[in-house]
Amino acid sequence: NNATGFSALPAGLYMHVGSTFFKSSYYAYFWSATEDSSTLGINWYLAYFSPNINSNTCAKKNAHSVRCLRD
Repeated sequence: NNATGFSALPAGLYMHVGSTFFKSSYYAYFWSATEDSSTLGINWYLAYFSPNINSNTCAKKNAHSVRCLRD
């Protein structure tokens, strides 16, 4: 409902293993600027059926959305 002023459309994520998109109609995954290790990044994800935002670690070779901010 855009109550926070931020809207996201579910874009899923691209997993390097098997070269396929996953959960593309349920979740929006975004990379964080913070990394967990040299091979793992931290992501934030939203689900269309939940008001919560969650974080997780994921291999950097996978693809997530990037949110650009204007200064």
